[in-house]
This record gives sequence, C-alpha cells and structure tokens, in this order.
Amino acid sequence: MWIGGSSREALKPLSARAIVDGVNNVWVSGVGISRVRVFPRKDYLLLVVGFCGACDDEVAGLSSVPDDIAWRWSGSYIVVRLRGTETTVWTDIGWACPVYTTTVEGTIYWSTSARLLSGLHGGQVNLEHVVDHLTGRAVVDRSWFSRVNRLLPGRKVTIQGKTVRSRAVWRPRIADGCHASRLRRELERAVECRADGARLTTDLSGGLDSSTLALLGAGSCVGVTMHPAGVAVGGDLDYARDVGQLVEQEWVPVTRAHLPYRYLDLVPVTDEPAPSTVTYGFFAYQMLYLRTVLRSRRHLTGDGGDALLITPKSQVGELLRFHPVRALREAARWSSVRARPLRDAFASQRQKRTTPPAWLRPQTPSNGLPPPRLFATSSPTRRAMIDAITRTGRTARADVEIAARFAVDLHNPYCDSRVIDAYHATPIPDLPGPSSYKALLKASVTDLLPDSLRARTTKGDSTPSHFGGLRAAAHELAQMMDGHLHALGLVDLGVFRRDLAYASAGSGSHLHSVETAIATEVWFRAHHRDPLATWCESGGAS
Repeated sequence: MWIGGSSREALKPLSARAIVDGVNNVWVSGVGISRVRVFPRKDYLLLVVGFCGACDDEVAGLSSVPDDIAWRWSGSYIVVRLRGTETTVWTDIGWACPVYTTTVEGTIYWSTSARLLSGLHGGQVNLEHVVDHLTGRAVVDRSWFSRVNRLLPGRKVTIQGKTVRSRAVWRPRIADGCHASRLRRELERAVECRADGARLTTDLSGGLDSSTLALLGAGSCVGVTMHPAGVAVGGDLDYARDVGQLVEQEWVPVTRAHLPYRYLDLVPVTDEPAPSTVTYGFFAYQMLYLRTVLRSRRHLTGDGGDALLITPKSQVGELLRFHPVRALREAARWSSVRARPLRDAFASQRQKRTTPPAWLRPQTPSNGLPPPRLFATSSPTRRAMIDAITRTGRTARADVEIAARFAVDLHNPYCDSRVIDAYHATPIPDLPGPSSYKALLKASVTDLLPDSLRARTTKGDSTPSHFGGLRAAAHELAQMMDGHLHALGLVDLGVFRRDLAYASAGSGSHLHSVETAIATEVWFRAHHRDPLATWCESGGAS
C-alpha cells in the first residue's frame, strides 16, 4: 500500500482512496501492509506514515512540527503536513521510507512508490540509472524510472505550486556519555515498540546483528534459524544454538529447492531490484513459513548491521593527524587481518574510477568524482558510513514490499533513524577500528551475549550457496539473459556467458557483477509483466 498526493487537485491512481473525506490531493493506493495515522489540527493535517513508536497522544500533543520529528521517536517513518496548498514532508534518516516526486503539466506528484508515479509517464525506465547500477556507481537522487526523482533522507521538503524546496534538517551530532549505552537504549526501544501487540519473530542466523535483536526481544519474540536440511552444526549454526539457549528458537530446514537463482520468474515487481532477488526461493519460503506456521505478522532482520557498525579503512587516515599512535595500531591490525602491506592501510580513500564489467555496453568508466553528499560532514569516514546505511535502508525497502505480499510486516531496526542518530553521535576516534568486529555493538549488549558470541571476531559467509546455485541454474540463467538488457544493447551476451561460467566455477571476482546483472534482468521482466497503475481525474472512482 502506498501513500501519495499532488500539489493541487488533479490526477490520482484509479485504485486510490481518500485518507480524509473532502481532501482529494492526498490518498492511499493498492493493498498490503501500511500505516498512516492522521492528526487533524486547526490549521493543517498531520500524517505519520510508516512504523512510529509514538502513541497518538504524543503526536497530538505537539504544538508545532519540529524539524527532528522524523527521528523523535523509534521506528522508520516519515511525516507529512498538509496546510492549504502546501505539502511538507520530513524524510527519515535511514531512507527506509523513500519518497519520490514527478511533475506532469505543472502539477507535482509525490508518493512512496516510484513505479506508481512512473505510470504517469508510461513506466519508462531510466536507462542511465540502469547503466550506473550495473557499473556500481552511486546514484542518490534519481529513481529507476524516467522523470521520477527521490527525495533525499533527513530532509524537510516543501512542495507548493510548481516548486520543490529541500533542506537538510539532520546531521551527525557528537554527544558525550557512554556510546555503547546510547546504542543499547535505542536498539531496545526499536525492538520493544515493535513487540507491542504483535506476534513477533526475528532472524537468528548466529551473526551478531540478528542475535542482538533476538536477545533484546527475549520473552516477546521467536528467533528463527534457517539451516540446510540435515545440517544443524558448524559455522553460524553453533552460535545460533548458543543464543537459542536464552531465547525461544525455531529451526527451519531448507533444501536444494531453495538454493539461489530458483523461482526467479515469480519475483514480484518493486521500485528497484530487491536484495533478495537472486535468493527469492529462500526468501519466499521463509516468509511463507513465518506466516503460515509461526503465525508471525511482524518480523525483524539484521539487515543494515554491517553498514551501520563496520568502520571503513579511511578512519586510519583521519586518526593519523590527531592520534598517530592509535592510527599506527589500527593500521597494523588491519594489515594483519587483511594480509595486506601496512602502507595500504594509509592509502587514499578518494573515489576510484569504477571499471565496468567486461560484458557491459557501452563501456563508460566513471569519472572518478564522488557521489553527491547526503549530509554535511567533513569526515570521509562518516560520509562513507552514512552512504552505506542509507543505501541499505533504501534498497531493503524492496524486500519489505515483497514480504508484504506474504502478509508479513518486515522491519530492519538497524536502519531506524534514532538508531543511526545514536551511533553517529560517536566521535570518529571513539569508533571501533576497521579491523574490529562490531566492538561497539558487543559492548552495548555484552551482558546478554553468550560467551561464544562475545568472543567471536569473524562474520559468516553465504557465498558457497550462491556458487552452488549458479552451477545448478547456469544453463537457464544463460538463456534468461538473452532478454531485456540484451535487447537494449546493454549486455554483450557472449562475454556475459563467459563471466557466468567463471562465476559458476567459483570466481569471486565475477560473482557480484553477474548477480547484479541477473537481478536487474529479473526486475525488468517483472516490471514489464505486471501492469502499471491507471490514473484518472481526482473526481473519478475511488
């Protein structure tokens, strides 16, 4: 279900329904899981869209709309104010609730669905964006559709008449006190508000991120551990079992039928390729199990934990100026862990020229310029971390859309605005080093962790299953790629099939680009398969 509106009463989706009687320039459309709370005020209408931990009285008690409203409470949500002909949107920090705009004949339309808006332009795909995506370039303000733009995160955006004005209202604010305690407090609130009145489940893979959520929700949620049928020991599963001694746990076996690259013809259309695309068989099975067996209506994942909690190597260079001894210590640790020369730890983190995959046509390397800055910060480390978590939050939205088709309300607490705000209140010198395994998160929940997880210094890896899935489906994938991307002249099929063979044989250097191309082709097929929304005059059917 999507929410949207326009700068004046004009067109709306045929399936749209008015949120408030008599107000035709804001509506909800489609079916599925959504939350829109309406707060009528004397001079304006306030909408809270998404999952917000505030009770109605807290929102209604505001005398005005403060600029921190999108991170004032736990959850992932945006806030919309309708005042006369003016619409103001406060976007979330983590980009987990993206908002899009487009213009038709002088009227500005906005919505939480880019594809919905693309119906106003025939659903035309932005091929420049597709090439950037396949090349690995960062794109922030363009959507996957022509003439449909994204609003940036952490902004106050005012739409009036024919203009859109945007101003950043969030930036990292360094705070004193115990950084681990601050992170713990916000994660506790993020889990607690979602456990209220819902049958709650959470991933429990054995990794630190999902284990933390399961432990914080102990007593109110079930940890779900997906494992290969007949295999219940080794690797992450041993850590998951240790956590399972402290929380309610459900073991769910998966078979070869759920290998990556299965059931790709069933992947539903979303605003952009979902992270789960190539593992759709696994993801769909998990959602079905959650809904039909465990009767879960709300599920937590650890997505975003890596992006939020792992410090990039650029921290070493920043430390060198004011903390040279610490910088040398972190450089030595990084060099040892990565088995790389010590000098590499101090190498410049400036944006490198991106080399396109050999199969991509045309071959257009990037200009080496950094992507636009989402927030004002002079720290390259801070900037890289914010870029990572906002990119994760935005792309994970596609998985949320897919889960909603199974009637599962999917949540990623590490992408919550308050969690991000809390973590980025930590000064750069106080962040864990780039070779540390999420030390600040460990410190925040050290009293909850079993000994094995407290001592863990590595991360699990699902890459072997991807290689196995590629080998099993290589022939079908090679045929599938003679599709939209090839017809558009973006893929040299012969070169791609060569790289697919390399990846199937276990070449890690080819895996990412091959998977990106496959997921993009699957998305194109879903987009052309599923009909676009029909738009009508706002006085039409509702």
